[in-house]
Amino acid sequence: MVAAGAEHSVAVGAKGGIWTWGYGGKGRFGHNNRDDRLEPTVLAREALGVAVAVLVAAGSCHTVAVTTEVALWVWGCGLYGQLGLVDTKNMLKPVRVGAEEVFGGQVLVTACGEEHTLIVTNNGTLWT
Repeated sequence: MVAAGAEHSVAVGAKGGIWTWGYGGKGRFGHNNRDDRLEPTVLAREALGVAVAVLVAAGSCHTVAVTTEVALWVWGCGLYGQLGLVDTKNMLKPVRVGAEEVFGGQVLVTACGEEHTLIVTNNGTLWT
């Protein structure tokens, strides 16, 4: 699985590891900094706790992942609310948004636009 944002790319490996590369501004890589990455760099395994990524999406300056626990993890620019959090701060490392406790169902798929995120849950609800 691979996704491309405006200035960065993200990929999920066969064992659920996440690699990011490109322009690192606003924390879009989840490495707890804003450093650029000229080559794919694996996200520290503890960044998602025990969760394993199965799907990723990239917006202009934010990144999201769906994990085997069917939860959503978000990081990067939050200026327009695209991270789905209660504030508009940039997140330099992944933050778990949740699944059933937030969306009322398990997160099945996600996609990003330039400054927004879409989520579909197993109960058929589309969240934006």
